[in-house]
Amino acid sequence: MARGQRRPARRQPPARTGGQPRQTPHQTPARVAETPRERLLYRGIAALALVGFAVSVYLTYLYFSKSQASFCSAGSGCDLVRDSKYAAIIGIPVSLVGAIGYALIGAVALLPMAAANKRLALFALALAGFTFAAYLTYREAFTIQAWCPYCIVSAVTITGILALTLLQKPVAPGWSRGSLAFLGGSAVVVVLVASVALPSGVGGPEPVATSYAGKLAQHLSDSGAVFYGTYWCSFCAAQKQLFGDDEQYLPYVECDARGKNAQPSRCTAAGVRNYPTWSIGGRLYEGVQPLEELARLSGFQQ
Repeated sequence: MARGQRRPARRQPPARTGGQPRQTPHQTPARVAETPRERLLYRGIAALALVGFAVSVYLTYLYFSKSQASFCSAGSGCDLVRDSKYAAIIGIPVSLVGAIGYALIGAVALLPMAAANKRLALFALALAGFTFAAYLTYREAFTIQAWCPYCIVSAVTITGILALTLLQKPVAPGWSRGSLAFLGGSAVVVVLVASVALPSGVGGPEPVATSYAGKLAQHLSDSGAVFYGTYWCSFCAAQKQLFGDDEQYLPYVECDARGKNAQPSRCTAAGVRNYPTWSIGGRLYEGVQPLEELARLSGFQQ
């Protein structure tokens, strides 16, 4: 350095106040604190999740115990929906799936989490649950043609949860509308594909009937109709013979405790006195029914 020139002064780092280290943008902690409005919405979501969980647990109990539902008469929509093939997916009751979903929603709503993660998780869970409930409601209305009051309560509950979730603005901080739309669409597609593609009931994919009698038997089963009889009843055997080799598709319930897979308590609860007895659309029909009559009573159209 030449003589007479001054050395440049060194810049001093700015003084730190309070002895706290500076934070770079990537070190900023995620916000966990919730506003009073957010806490109120989350508590509302948790309360609705508790209602949905209780209803789902009760429906699961009814599914396994085959007990008569409270406030529902024998052979009513409660029984028709529970006994239909849409009450289970690969042997798992849909009510049990609902109970798990409500438990997850309640846990997310109550646990301390980063705002973006909490809102996003609630949005995805609520939308998936709403889609599943909408699909089951469609099946009740157009396939089974019977209504289960408890299922309606669950559908209204998940709708309320989704509505409260959408009241959060923004729904998910840091996520664009396009990203949320993609996430929501993906959740809807996954739920619908799983609901339609996965086989219902126990024992894997069900065989598909090709004859008129077989298709009628499958329709009766899908619509929640029940064929009550006993293994020693000659008229029950005559009813089965009308379906020939497609007897396997019939929604048959054995009423004698000595018979195979007997469910005598279910027959008693339904008010069955003679054999065979058909339960179709909430009404009982005694005696052997011709195929044409069964098709008319159940609304079957080939």
